[in-house]
Amino acid sequence: CDQVLSVKRLGVQQQIGVLDCGLFAVAFAVEACNCRSAVVACFDQSKMRQHLYDSLCEGILKPFPQIKSTNRKNLILRAPASLVWYELYCLCLMPSMLDNMVQCDNCSNWFHCSYP
Repeated sequence: CDQVLSVKRLGVQQQIGVLDCGLFAVAFAVEACNCRSAVVACFDQSKMRQHLYDSLCEGILKPFPQIKSTNRKNLILRAPASLVWYELYCLCLMPSMLDNMVQCDNCSNWFHCSYP
């Protein structure tokens, strides 16, 4: 494979515990949609679930509540920024990560399997 996709992972806030990763994904997406940087966001995790519920009930996703700047030093959980590379396969030029792939016996190219 000679095609590579470079992905820069940003150093963003990490949730405490294992249950709120979906909340954080939505919160980061809302930040991006509002042209705000997820890297500097410091969400108030204790208020996120209720905020999402209220936003869905109102039919509009508003920016998630954040911790005031004076309290941010207590929140150090940030993923380190990193750069990762994924080899691209198939005619679609997508990574092979989670899909089943097959290799052509004639040309040796890899292709994603598709199921009806």
